[in-house]
Amino acid sequence: MSSEDLFVVGLGLVFGGVLTWGFRVLPGERWQILASVPRDRDEAGGWRGLNLTWYGVLSATANVVGTALALVLLTALGIPLAAALSMTAVTLALSVPGARWLARLVEKKSSTFTVAGASLLGFTFGPWIVWTHLQWFPGLPSEAPSWTVPALAALGTAYAVGEGLGRLACISFGCCYGKPIRDFPARWQPWLMRFAFVFDSPLKKASYEGGLRGSGTFPIQAVTSVVLLAVGLASAALLLHRQATAAFLVAVVGSQAWRFGSEFLRADQRGGGRLSAYQFMAVFSALYAVLITAVLPAGETQPHLLAGLAVLLRLEVVLGLQALWLAILWFMGRSTVTASRLTFHLVRERL
Repeated sequence: MSSEDLFVVGLGLVFGGVLTWGFRVLPGERWQILASVPRDRDEAGGWRGLNLTWYGVLSATANVVGTALALVLLTALGIPLAAALSMTAVTLALSVPGARWLARLVEKKSSTFTVAGASLLGFTFGPWIVWTHLQWFPGLPSEAPSWTVPALAALGTAYAVGEGLGRLACISFGCCYGKPIRDFPARWQPWLMRFAFVFDSPLKKASYEGGLRGSGTFPIQAVTSVVLLAVGLASAALLLHRQATAAFLVAVVGSQAWRFGSEFLRADQRGGGRLSAYQFMAVFSALYAVLITAVLPAGETQPHLLAGLAVLLRLEVVLGLQALWLAILWFMGRSTVTASRLTFHLVRERL
């Protein structure tokens, strides 16, 4: 087995262990609020608290894993680290805020996020961000623009892996929830209940928005995690074996085809209409990806995986990933839909 195959299999084993843990514990009430930080006094003499969520921690971790994988694959393709950092940072700076902007537009809510919106912006503008970098970034060889589709495949792979892991955050918050098991045919219900998610906390979104507290729901978040991580790993394997166009299409078309189909198994608010806005976004992204492969160059390049992995030892990369984790935690981890009241007292017998 080659080093490339070992890398993909190793990632699969690690992700499998993380998903097994997440599916088992994250629906529980304990795994929604991570901490509450006192902010100011209330009228009763206590403190109003700012809740920090596991949603933010898990989202930040998923983004960092995806970004790290993007840097590994981009530099393995021969793209200098500075260029890889720049194109990744520009894409994130555009797509991450889009998770809130498009959620406001579609769902008419100010305190929610949508990965579909972030991915739409990333898929739409990412090809031109990459092509521009490879065309004009200082120090690149003359053949660099021909690496556009391989570079896009690297970013598409990272997206699929990042979103696959990010669905664990949805389980923690109880959002993006599936249809209630009671809505499925009676003969399926006993089998589906073996795998269903049951959210008992009133703070879970499935409880306060969907009225599904204590009810079994189809574990669409878990299925999406498995599907997207499988798509990401398949794309990584194809890219590392010099099948860049196939890798790009698997990552984008595969993930967006699943987004379109999975919407029919969800019960959360997705906007009006028989088809949701997110399904139209998915169709657009998939068709756009096919068009991109016909328009932008897809030159052949031999990935060097060990050279890519070496960037994870660079100080600037380590510090940058840590800063990204903190930024995503601050952006997505401060709860605006829950509140807390804190009081403090002395433990007299220990004084």
